[in-house]
Amino acid sequence: ADSYDFRIIDRNGKIRWVKISALAIDWESKPATLNFLSDITYRRKVEEESIHLETAIEQAAESVIITDFKGIIQYVNPAFERITGYARKEVNGQNPRFLKSGKHDRTFYTSMWNTLKAGEVWSGHFINMKKDGSLYEEDATISPVKDAAGEITHYVAVKRDVTEEIRREKQLRQAQKMEAIGTLAGGIAHDFNNILSAVLGYSEILLNKFQD
Repeated sequence: ADSYDFRIIDRNGKIRWVKISALAIDWESKPATLNFLSDITYRRKVEEESIHLETAIEQAAESVIITDFKGIIQYVNPAFERITGYARKEVNGQNPRFLKSGKHDRTFYTSMWNTLKAGEVWSGHFINMKKDGSLYEEDATISPVKDAAGEITHYVAVKRDVTEEIRREKQLRQAQKMEAIGTLAGGIAHDFNNILSAVLGYSEILLNKFQD
């Protein structure tokens, strides 16, 4: 049987997608075609939305990780590959623990998993390690995905690399700190000069007295 998808305009003027399937048969000893027409508008809409969503995730600047309910990676987007240095084929089927940098203790991860297993969204900050061994920092939001029965089937993590932002913030704080120290030092030097001037003045007076 052959099948074709095409669009039609219904009597209300709305565009709908239909599938026509044709089956060759014998009808009264003559070749004929039996046609089946089905409305697939909803299915096409879901497919198009799925394509748009996939395109958005693939092109997103934030890294996206999808795991099963055990935390095993099922999908990562190109941003994850670019940020971490790991290729998709290297991480699929792996637990994300390979990103651990040792900067977080066991309590940190236990608290995160307790939140997620309770079906709640977790948001926090990671210091992780790239494939080349360098550290990077990211703000993350991890959300449980539930089925119709309310059971958790997957987790979706959206992470934003904030390494450069934090570096600039540290530089700014350091510059502000040095500026404050410079201002304080300038004030102290000014006060010291006043004191020194007074001491020198009194010393000169005393020397003049002794010379007399």
